[in-house]
This record gives sequence, C-alpha cells and structure tokens, in this order.
Amino acid sequence: MITFYVMVDDLQSYFDKAVSLCATQVLSPMEMEVKDSKFAIAGFIDPEGNYIGLFKPIKTRQKGGG
Repeated sequence: MITFYVMVDDLQSYFDKAVSLCATQVLSPMEMEVKDSKFAIAGFIDPEGNYIGLFKPIKTRQKGGG
C-alpha cells in the first residue's frame, strides 16, 4: 500500500469524483486547525488499495491587523 497526500483547490469536488469512480471513502471532508494554520482534509482508498489524502489550505485572517 502506498500513502500520499495531494494539495487541491476544490477538495469536495475531487473527493466526490474519486468516490464516484469506486474509491472507498475513509475520511470525510473536514476542517482542522493546528496552531495558526487552518486546512481541510479528506481521504480515500483507491481500487488498488492505496490511501490517498486530499489537502486544502484555508486562508485565515492575520491577528492584530497591520
């Protein structure tokens, strides 16, 4: 099994397409925040058994403005 992540511009669209092409949904699209970074992730297993994660950074406002 190979595992890798791909940065995409439209996470939901790519995830839906993969599932429609027989990928097995493992991680539904969700947003996460770690320290000052916010991002969306999702994951699926392709028909050959490889785990593929999708990743999309989410722009956040800078604190303190200036």
